[in-house]
Amino acid sequence: MSIDTEATIAKSANKFLFGTFLSRFSGMFRDMAIAAFFGSSPSIALFMVAFRFANFFRRFLGEGTIQSGFVPHYEALRKESPLKASGFYRDLIFSLAMIILAVIVLSTLGLMGAMHFASKEFKEIFYLTIIMLPSLLFICLYALNSSFLQCHKSYFLPAAAPIAFNLVWIIAALLLRNEPGYKAAIGMSIGVIIAFFFQWLMTAPKSYQYVKVHLNKADLKPKLFSEEIKKLIKPISLTMIGVGAVQLNTLLDSFFAVFADPQAPAYLWYAIRLEQLPISFFGVALSGALLPPLSRSFQANDLGLYKTFLNNAICKVVALMLTCTIAIFVLGGSSVNLIFARGNFDQATVVETIICLWGYAIGLLPTVLTFILAAGFYAKKRYFEPTIASAMSVVLNILLNSLFVFAFDMKALSIAVATSLSAFLNALILFYYLQKEQKDLFDKKIIITFFKTLICVGFSGVIVFLVGMHLNDASIQMIVNLRDIDLLFPRSFTQQFMSFSILASVFFATLFLIAYIIKAKEILDLIKRK
Repeated sequence: MSIDTEATIAKSANKFLFGTFLSRFSGMFRDMAIAAFFGSSPSIALFMVAFRFANFFRRFLGEGTIQSGFVPHYEALRKESPLKASGFYRDLIFSLAMIILAVIVLSTLGLMGAMHFASKEFKEIFYLTIIMLPSLLFICLYALNSSFLQCHKSYFLPAAAPIAFNLVWIIAALLLRNEPGYKAAIGMSIGVIIAFFFQWLMTAPKSYQYVKVHLNKADLKPKLFSEEIKKLIKPISLTMIGVGAVQLNTLLDSFFAVFADPQAPAYLWYAIRLEQLPISFFGVALSGALLPPLSRSFQANDLGLYKTFLNNAICKVVALMLTCTIAIFVLGGSSVNLIFARGNFDQATVVETIICLWGYAIGLLPTVLTFILAAGFYAKKRYFEPTIASAMSVVLNILLNSLFVFAFDMKALSIAVATSLSAFLNALILFYYLQKEQKDLFDKKIIITFFKTLICVGFSGVIVFLVGMHLNDASIQMIVNLRDIDLLFPRSFTQQFMSFSILASVFFATLFLIAYIIKAKEILDLIKRK
């Protein structure tokens, strides 16, 4: 096993980043297809709500939960015996599949019963959810394969596998573009199952290759719920409580969105697609690359290396996410218009999507910091603190949603702002617990990085704002005149591209110039690194 260093983590993160870039690039075309063919129609909005419902157990049994419990346990077993570790992975695949199939059956029966008492809107949502439920099996097994491959320092394939999902989604949208609204939503729901199947299939062969090195054909027979799997019950249970709180919160967000505005789920969907880009590029990539070496350094009792890994990751996140936050405020409007504004994606949808994107951008930094800080606990096989942090942030999110939707009537923006503000609480609680446990864990260089980055992006944002106002750019004028109906966003692709290119060029040229002057290392590393 090779030695973990800052260079190896950076290399792993870069592989993850490149794979994520390709998958997100294809995902952009997926969302463009949905936007152009279906816009923010009520039927597609119901499909988007149903998609969230169908994925309610996705993080319970797959992403997040599996990685946080599987990676430290698998690494500990691999250090003891690669054969034992491979057997653990084999048994977990089949045990997880049995659990997921049971969840699908029970959820289907529950939703069929609920349809007898639901309103017309929710009957349609529940029906679409039932169609999509089988996809849960493939997305959870994909998540397990991804964690397994990352332990073996294979980062590109898990990150690039969603390309298959996006291609199937695009094909489905093309085939269904002329179908009536709800019929198209049913077709897209079937397409989701096929799409997740191919995403899982991308990771299956390589995962099998690693396993068969240590297991012969006789060993490949699974032992359901083996002793090693039972050892995961406690850590996974704690993680599931935290994840369950977050997933329940996501579900309630969908309810709040429907009450806020019939088209709100669509506005939020398109906004979060863009907000997720920096989270996936940097947050998921860095935390995914960080957890295995962080776990290995803690198991080796090398707390100095543990501290170095954690602090350097936080510095990178602070620099990247602060930059992305300001970039979203000054470039987000022209980005939304460039990517989505064609076909059935009208100007009202452009404006509402931009507003929701700004609401999500507020919480970009704390959201990604939560990934990194939580990895600090998971590496130590500590799950209680992240669970408490998640639960408390969910309570705050529900309270804020209720206040913003029903008292302030902030429409779709309510959900985005409430999500962002609750992310701050989550990050602060995790920071408090880590700091309490080890007083000198966090370096002063984090504060230095924060203020240097703030100077760079603050100055860049102001320059872009002034240039945009001078050019009468609608996306910049919107910052001052939030919902001005007289603002005209260009519909020509050439004009859209020119608007974005000019503002982006000014932003990044100013950013790197100021970074060079004040020697903001983390920002300069963006252009130095291959």
